[in-house]
Amino acid sequence: MLFEILTTGSMLGVMGASYYYKTISNNDGDKILKIAENCGLYTKEEKIRLYRRSYNKKSKYTEYVYKIPLGLELHDFTDKYGKFKDGLNNSSVREIELKDFKNLKLNQNILKQIKDIINNRVQLNKEIEFEYDGMLKIRVYDEGLQTQYKFTEDMFKNLNKWEVPLGVSLQNVVKIDFDVASHVLIGGATDMGKSNVLNLIATVLLHNNPENVKFTLIDLKGGLEFSNFEHLKQVKNFATDVEEALEALENVKEEMTCIWQAKNA
Repeated sequence: MLFEILTTGSMLGVMGASYYYKTISNNDGDKILKIAENCGLYTKEEKIRLYRRSYNKKSKYTEYVYKIPLGLELHDFTDKYGKFKDGLNNSSVREIELKDFKNLKLNQNILKQIKDIINNRVQLNKEIEFEYDGMLKIRVYDEGLQTQYKFTEDMFKNLNKWEVPLGVSLQNVVKIDFDVASHVLIGGATDMGKSNVLNLIATVLLHNNPENVKFTLIDLKGGLEFSNFEHLKQVKNFATDVEEALEALENVKEEMTCIWQAKNA
């Protein structure tokens, strides 16, 4: 009997999820039209019209392509970004997962546990993007960005030799290629992660190019931020105060001069 309930509940969860994503996609298209109308994004002669809708399984977004009236532009829609986003996220949905049923405790509260699983609801967290190429494209992502992404070994597999991942966008990993952009300026307020980014860059370059990378590290926090790198063979200069920093920079200048002279000999 219990197995029957669990099996039925699991199937309902799968079927319910499939029905939800199919239905919510249709609802989003209607919502976009309604939001545009409520925001005054139309002319006396014409409203926006849906031309095509498609779903991208890899990036998990639905793309709506609209024909917009003459006299309207992309900025008219991006200016209403908050209204579109809030309008598409103005409800919660049931979230039923198979693992929840596997964790059921076989006691007198079994029916209540099942009811809680079935009635579990989460707030929608969709994100949207606008693009215009003669037609207005609105991409509605199933979920927005997370607050944190873990750096994993798998990320190295998708990097070119001198690329370093810095973050994640809705569709891609945001990277910097030091083979293309050899100079980078990193700025920000106190405790906003500048040193973490520098540590990330050094770690990735050491991993991918251990024989071809050299560092001059100036850490005026007494070595607090970069002490883990101090004794690596790739670190040619390591400074923790003003005097050491001056010496390190003089060493760098001398090396640059030698390289320039060798190239122009």
